[in-house]
Amino acid sequence: MNHCNVLALPTEITAEIFVECLALFEPLCLPPSLQSAPTALSCVCSQWRAIALSTSALWSQLTMECGKFAPKIISEADLVENTVDTWLKRAGPRPISLAVEYSSEGPEIYPFSRLRGIIHCWSHQIQHLRLNLGESRYVDILELEKPSFPLLRTVALGCAQRRRGFTPPVKPVLFDKAPNLTYLRFLDGGVTPTLFALPWSQLTECEGALWDSQLFSLAPALIKLTCSLHAGMDYPSDFIVHHELRSLNLYIHEPVLHIVILPFLTLPELRHLDISAVDGYLYRPLGPFLIRSSPPLQSLTLMGNEFCLALWPQFIVSIANTLEYLEIVESDGEASRFLSPDLFSPLTRIQSLTFRDVSILSVMQLELMVDFLDALANKPRIFKMSWKVPALLYGTMDFGAVGDDLARLRAGMDIQLSRCEETVTPM
Repeated sequence: MNHCNVLALPTEITAEIFVECLALFEPLCLPPSLQSAPTALSCVCSQWRAIALSTSALWSQLTMECGKFAPKIISEADLVENTVDTWLKRAGPRPISLAVEYSSEGPEIYPFSRLRGIIHCWSHQIQHLRLNLGESRYVDILELEKPSFPLLRTVALGCAQRRRGFTPPVKPVLFDKAPNLTYLRFLDGGVTPTLFALPWSQLTECEGALWDSQLFSLAPALIKLTCSLHAGMDYPSDFIVHHELRSLNLYIHEPVLHIVILPFLTLPELRHLDISAVDGYLYRPLGPFLIRSSPPLQSLTLMGNEFCLALWPQFIVSIANTLEYLEIVESDGEASRFLSPDLFSPLTRIQSLTFRDVSILSVMQLELMVDFLDALANKPRIFKMSWKVPALLYGTMDFGAVGDDLARLRAGMDIQLSRCEETVTPM
């Protein structure tokens, strides 16, 4: 057996291996962590340290855990600033990703005025910026409207309002000189978009919890939106027509009627809709929304329960000629009721059909699935099902006959089945 001395590898190969291993480590962080790539790799030997110091990719991502700085570190003048400066200079001309976390406040926190200096100093090189500041009142201190951010593409902003209805004395202006900023994410809590002067018109993707529906009007170029709408939000008095939005994902931030925004929306260019995180009993506005918008909807993900099943004929007909990807997520053990070929006969262009998190308690239910696939008039190219079987039952189930039928069906269809373990609580 031939053995290779890793220290004999060319420097370029070792550096490339370091870069490929970045996903196995934490990013560079302050306070320093032995789990971060540059720190861990630099501690192996002097040769690896020299290679790590000269590999710019290892130094182009930095997380500042400002809530974890020891008082002694904060009190020493320019210590944090000099450390950040030394580290980021090792990134050379590479674009930088900077994350700032104030999520946990100690007895003394790193002053926002000093953080402002770091951001302003490196603004010309920052491509991805995450600012988890805790509250919106801290945004003003950073003066993010002053520096130029020529490379900035994505921003994640955590600055929850102290209370709904709170209006700051002066509307913060953010990233006024960031011509390439297209993605914005609100990290936690909820925000009222109209309280911030952001380059809304250039955004193409947004994510987060919202306290009003003004984003649809503020961001006319928006293509993808993943959001939750807060309880008690102010709904518009008339329809909002957005001509660019192609992907909408409504998720749950708290148990409120998230989907009630649909009666006010008209989205004629919508291609992808995911409402699987919304309770099925709130699907009543879906049919009128799809009829009014008449979108070329290609993919739909929804919750499969009795309410969705009852409303199915009302909304499926309006997208029958465009829908190609359909995913049904089980709720309350109702997914098996969707194994009826008649429900899917209107879908003339269906390419992929997925049932997710289906509860299977017997082989008979799998046989129903086989009969369903056999009887489909418009068979999809791909059929996926992830199913849950209690561990105690799985060992007693005989899949012989079902396996033979599946092998026959697989001749004309890509069938992908996966099983996820269900936790069984001891009696």
